[in-house]
Amino acid sequence: MMKKQKLFQGVILLLCSLFFSCSPEPFVTPDDSGLFTKFFGGANDEEAFTVKETATGYLIVGTTSSKTKGGTDVLLISVDKNGNRKWERRYGDNRNQGGQDIVIDSNGDIFVLGFTNQENEVTGEVTDDILLMRINQEGDSLESIPLTKEANEKGAFVKITDDNKFLLVGTTKALEDAENSTSDLFLLKIDKEGNEEFIKTYGIRGEFDEVGSVVENPLGDLLICGTVSTSSEEESGNARIVALDNAGIIQWAFDYGGNLNNTGKDIELAPGGYVVTGAWGDSTYLMKIDNLGQQLFLKRYKESGVQEGAAVSSALDGGFIVTGTKEVDEASGGRNIHLFKTDNEGNQLWSNTFGGQGADRGVFVQESSDLDILLLSTVTIANNEVFGFMKVNEEGNALGDGKIEGD
Repeated sequence: MMKKQKLFQGVILLLCSLFFSCSPEPFVTPDDSGLFTKFFGGANDEEAFTVKETATGYLIVGTTSSKTKGGTDVLLISVDKNGNRKWERRYGDNRNQGGQDIVIDSNGDIFVLGFTNQENEVTGEVTDDILLMRINQEGDSLESIPLTKEANEKGAFVKITDDNKFLLVGTTKALEDAENSTSDLFLLKIDKEGNEEFIKTYGIRGEFDEVGSVVENPLGDLLICGTVSTSSEEESGNARIVALDNAGIIQWAFDYGGNLNNTGKDIELAPGGYVVTGAWGDSTYLMKIDNLGQQLFLKRYKESGVQEGAAVSSALDGGFIVTGTKEVDEASGGRNIHLFKTDNEGNQLWSNTFGGQGADRGVFVQESSDLDILLLSTVTIANNEVFGFMKVNEEGNALGDGKIEGD
């Protein structure tokens, strides 16, 4: 056991020395600037999905393949306000599992939404089920709420309703010929025991719908942002936004795009409506729409190589912060984390990148209470993917020089 601990510590120290020229001790209080750069992971690959702020710090959820039983597990990490790890937990069995969203109830219990799958011993087909886990504040798993349905389903978003039940959003496919069947969006309402109150699906026959993100407005309506295409390979597609009331009734739905391959990755509240980001062809875009889905502006950003927005956040000054990925080496497929800020009309104020020659990508961004920027990413170092969690200043500058020398 001691040898394994020393080996893991050695891996983390190596990663930290390679990335952003940070301190050799990865879990320390930041300098006087209040900024930090942290890494979390093991000997195999991790993929980060989202961050949830708590009273004492942050919860980070994603997927890890660093396990002894094969496949993937849910990875949940609790850190303090300085990004220092408090605890780290992995949840899983011999199936592939992953976490994608987090919600915390009034008792402080943590609910992680994601997926679990298993292979049919007769047909060999792999089917997906929704995974909803209840975890206490120390990271102990209390229960898994059963949500097996008659379809392939993956959860992407969860919220607790005013009547203390859950609303879940995700994608669903028919069990028959799951590899080739098209996918739809679903909205599922359940109680705390997993009993279904209603389930509704949204989509058009012959199309593939995928969820990018979901936002709730002050009226309790849900807006699902995603991508719709006629091919599972997303060779051509459009961003799609569907507005639902709290009973799951469609208020409006629009596709945005044209002849290019466009994606809808994230949607957030903004003054007078919403902002959306994703890919518009080979560019990152920022689109603002009003409360009825009508486009107010559309801006495309292209510096070099292929780019795609992954997450957007409204800033207190009325501007918008966007993160995603930018190609830096077409031959090798090398990508950097891309971070930029715009004014309230989408005009770019500054732009920054972090990374080296690996497949580095930003997945979550949020302005902090002290007006700095929280950035979650998946970072590739020496062919190994780990979580990257950073706090950069209001102009996008990080500790160190932002380069990864070892990937």
